Amino acid sequence: MIVGIDGSRCKSGGAIAHLLGILKFKNVNHYKIEKVHIWVTKSIISKIPNHSWIKVHVSPFDNWPIIFQLFWQRFILPIKLNDNDVKVLLSLDAGTLIKFPKMITISQDMLSFEPGAMQKYSWGKKRLRLEILKFVQIRSLSFPNYCIYLTEYAKETLIPFTSNAERSIVIPHGIDDFIIPKKSKLDFEQGFNILYISNIAEYKNQENVLVAIHKLRESGYNVKITFVGGGSGSAFDSFLEKQKDIDPNKKFSKLLPFIKRDKLPNLFNQSNLFLFASSCENMPITLLEGMSSHLPILCSKRGPMPEILQGAGHYFNPEDVNSITEAFLDFTKTIKTKEFNDKILKANKYASEFTWDRTSKNIWKYVNEIYDEK
Repeated sequence: MIVGIDGSRCKSGGAIAHLLGILKFKNVNHYKIEKVHIWVTKSIISKIPNHSWIKVHVSPFDNWPIIFQLFWQRFILPIKLNDNDVKVLLSLDAGTLIKFPKMITISQDMLSFEPGAMQKYSWGKKRLRLEILKFVQIRSLSFPNYCIYLTEYAKETLIPFTSNAERSIVIPHGIDDFIIPKKSKLDFEQGFNILYISNIAEYKNQENVLVAIHKLRESGYNVKITFVGGGSGSAFDSFLEKQKDIDPNKKFSKLLPFIKRDKLPNLFNQSNLFLFASSCENMPITLLEGMSSHLPILCSKRGPMPEILQGAGHYFNPEDVNSITEAFLDFTKTIKTKEFNDKILKANKYASEFTWDRTSKNIWKYVNEIYDEK
């Protein structure tokens, strides 16, 4: 069997990680796979492993306007697939226009479907893009295509739009090895140093978190927070205004830009509490990394977060400042109890189950099943 992978428009971290993750699996012959043809942008080529069964193609119009990329993907790529005798196509992004007889689409983006998420954006370029993307995703995830969802939550949310439950399967992301040495003891005598890693966006709720920390400090708690990820746009501007208003000298809130993954362990080591306040995720990789860090976790109860973290954290409504403060207070009551260590151990165990080895095996197995299906 010859398989095609369309990564021609994959530029986000999640889609690229997915591509590189599933290519780590070397025993594809076990699944009748002879060759895998991959279409990617020039920037990704050097990252792809040099396996004899992989043939890499550069997608044209890489830096051209999106209309040219879509035209090539819709009309030219199918010709390329047939020329290379591809039998099953794996599309790494549901925002695709391509049509192919046996096509498996991976759903990577929930923002257009999460109730209330799009409404956070006023009408403009971003909102219009989300509305168009919603239409395109419904089309690519609907019958007769096959679908891979990253979480049960994502599948349950999108199935009412696609009516494609029988041709859908859940295969979670893996996470790369993320080793953070476990501290001998977490010390809270000098206060609480919270870490929140995520770009500032409307649905990430950093401003609510900032206000919650301010309220806790006014109540006498020595709490500080570091936001990592930077940002731009209206949510970023609003956050800076709020920070200027309640913490003008940055005594308790620090904002750092995007930091490469290999530099993050230092930040985890400087923290004693991890927080994740997103209200819209498909597969929360950052949360999984936090679960690997041996830190206690305060977490949003929205989206797939309870599915991933299960009973190993303290939950809050990310759109309610009081809920965030209550989750923190609930956490402080457990510090000297057995529950404190149990939650950390459980979180670490759950995170360790999300491996690329498991993900890649399940994806190639599914590709094989679709190939055999009449």
